[in-house]
Amino acid sequence: MGTQRKDSPKWSTEDLIEFKKLLDEGCLTEREFAALKQLVLAKAPEKRSSKTPVYAGAAVLVLAAVLAGIFMLRGGKGGSADASGKAPAAQAAAQGKAETASGTPAPAAAETTAPGVSAPAETQTAADPRAEGYTKAVELRNQGAYAEAGEAFSALDDYKDSRQQAEVCREADGAIQELLNSTETLSQIRNLLEAEDWAGLTELMESDVYVNAQKYLTAGGITDGQVQINKEYVYVGEMKDGMAEGTGKAFCFWKGTNNRGEAFYSYYSYQGAWSHNMPNGIGTDLRAYSNSMGKRVTTGFFEDWFQNGDMTLVVYTGGNGSGGTRTFHYRMENTVPVTIDHRTDSQGEMRSIVAYNEEDGSYCLSLNDTPQVAMGLARGTGKINSNSIFPKK
Repeated sequence: MGTQRKDSPKWSTEDLIEFKKLLDEGCLTEREFAALKQLVLAKAPEKRSSKTPVYAGAAVLVLAAVLAGIFMLRGGKGGSADASGKAPAAQAAAQGKAETASGTPAPAAAETTAPGVSAPAETQTAADPRAEGYTKAVELRNQGAYAEAGEAFSALDDYKDSRQQAEVCREADGAIQELLNSTETLSQIRNLLEAEDWAGLTELMESDVYVNAQKYLTAGGITDGQVQINKEYVYVGEMKDGMAEGTGKAFCFWKGTNNRGEAFYSYYSYQGAWSHNMPNGIGTDLRAYSNSMGKRVTTGFFEDWFQNGDMTLVVYTGGNGSGGTRTFHYRMENTVPVTIDHRTDSQGEMRSIVAYNEEDGSYCLSLNDTPQVAMGLARGTGKINSNSIFPKK
């Protein structure tokens, strides 16, 4: 138990009234007043017994130090707050530790500044006002708004890499505008896609004007209102607010090499219902090859790019059906193929079978247990529909 102090003043609610006057006159801030009030009520109760701890006297000294700090730093009543808008009274209280009569340091609560009081202005570093502008410019660039992004970066002068970013944005906007202004190129895309001239369309999509713009495209692509050019594919059809909505046709390609080292192209196309810029509804998915007359056509329901529901695959072995067809009916549930059997293929590998051809049941259709994607690579996932057909043993 601590020692007694008979000479300790009896602080009461009247003292709080005086503190309130100081608050009203601008000598105290709201937070300082609240801190002083808390100390009076918690550390110096109005009615003390002879066993009052020594810490009550310490609280009185702390309050005295706070008030002394107020008038020392402000030069008397009516002093104003510092540049930060907050009075420094609580800081003054924290600078000197009040001691009790026995020389014991006061409780730790008396050593800290009042809650919410800022550090001295000289210790604060103001953020560069250009930082916010830089963040906004980066957002515009990532959205593909290169013209606006270029202007935003230019306004930042030499902040970080703003000058370099401004130049890149101007280059990107120039490449995209060149493609959009090339009415001949856009008209060719539309005509070649409608005619299903895959070789001609591939050649155009490998042209300099197309490739230069394509590398800057972001999600959603660009459009002139009739043709939509995305990073992975082109679309012609109905649109709403610059997005595919309604009925339309899209195309993309993939360039590969066969086991003999010969280059070839895989062509992918989807025609049918679109919603929210994705195949949604009944549609037809096609895959053809530059080094083969054959092709595969899948018809059914698509949901956000993926096959889902009852599907029909027709395999043309000689082009346009002249070399014969094999037809397979299978089902996708939650975009995953439904397995009906298991058989070993010609390589001796066990396969999941989803259908036998309807003509004579002599061929098996095998799908890996993964979703089937419309247009193969058009979603930019790097996935190709993993189906294989082999004779039933």
